[in-house]
Amino acid sequence: SVTRGSLTIAVDLPAVEEAERLLRACLLPLRPLGIAVTGSDALLRRLAVTVRQEPKTYLGFVECLSRLDEWSLRKWSFPPLYQSGIVYEAETYGAEVWQTTPALYLRGRGDCEDLAAHRVAEHRVGGERARVNMVLSGRTSFGGRLFHFNVLLPSGRIEDPSRVLGME
Repeated sequence: SVTRGSLTIAVDLPAVEEAERLLRACLLPLRPLGIAVTGSDALLRRLAVTVRQEPKTYLGFVECLSRLDEWSLRKWSFPPLYQSGIVYEAETYGAEVWQTTPALYLRGRGDCEDLAAHRVAEHRVGGERARVNMVLSGRTSFGGRLFHFNVLLPSGRIEDPSRVLGME
């Protein structure tokens, strides 16, 4: 949900304590306004994380998502993203659900931050120093900024998994 100056993002992560600890530790320097467990089942746990509406906070948050994806890729086996059948699917503005690798693969779809964070993790696990890249992609009807996330490779080349997986 969006309120003046803040955004609450639902994060779906593996339902294991270590994953939640890793995410909370990574988010700490971003000084989130609040973190609460809002749901859980045998496979996934949902956290509601409220952050300031600042580009550097969003970028830092997606970096945390990517680190958790790296951890997931080292812990469990997943097929490569581009061979997985996962597709791009946009979310409704204000209804942000940021998925870690297990949630992405369970659902079979994700939007730009899910796909970029996962793809950066794949590159890193493979030994390449990729990072999440954020670009201004537009404005909302009330003047807010919209961002798109993709992958910046060490060569300077941009890889956009959202486009590869169906975003027009």
